[in-house]
Amino acid sequence: MGDNQDYRQQAFSCYLTRMEFTTPKETDDHNNQSEINLNFTWRTDFSEWMIPHAVQEYPQLVRRSNESTTNISFGVSRMQFRCLDELRRVMELELRGILDDYDLRRNVADHVLVMTLARVDNDIFADGGVFNFYFDALVDNQHIVFGEINDEQFNCMVPAADSSIMSSLKKVAVDCDQKTSCSICLEDLSPGGDNDFEEALSMPCLHVYHDYCIKKWLSTSHYCPLCRFEMPTTN
Repeated sequence: MGDNQDYRQQAFSCYLTRMEFTTPKETDDHNNQSEINLNFTWRTDFSEWMIPHAVQEYPQLVRRSNESTTNISFGVSRMQFRCLDELRRVMELELRGILDDYDLRRNVADHVLVMTLARVDNDIFADGGVFNFYFDALVDNQHIVFGEINDEQFNCMVPAADSSIMSSLKKVAVDCDQKTSCSICLEDLSPGGDNDFEEALSMPCLHVYHDYCIKKWLSTSHYCPLCRFEMPTTN
């Protein structure tokens, strides 16, 4: 394809958009009781952008989807919460299934500490009881395509044919121990449970996604989100 060949870049960022906390509640149960509960609502904003060569320096939005929402809660002690290194360690374990990027997990831990300490009086932490913090987080997952814009590239908004979706997508078993993520919603393909395997859908290019995620994607674009393999269209 020469100088006109496209190349792709994937960018992730994570933002905390809201923080609330409830008044500490006294409890007589001191066994296995966390002093601070962190409750997150994660929303994934997936977008695809194009930057043409020698045409313009600003990216053009091709498509956007922000329907993926996940809730996660876990507890930490006051000592863990006030120590950034310890809070990072806990979040590294708890958020691994949502954020693949290690630096993003560290960034979230930093934001949690800064937001809470900036808005909560230190005297409150000295009191007893159990805190409940609530955070809204936005994960921005951007696929950026660098290359000249032509008719073929604009065809990315052409959906795949329904017949090709039915015949070309194959069910595959994902080992729960592999901790593989769906690149569209960023959630785990193998959430676990009583079964050792979870079913997902594989495209002909062998990239694997959640059933709902890839079918919704192909209803808008006939390209694989990762490698841009082309599915048949009705055109």
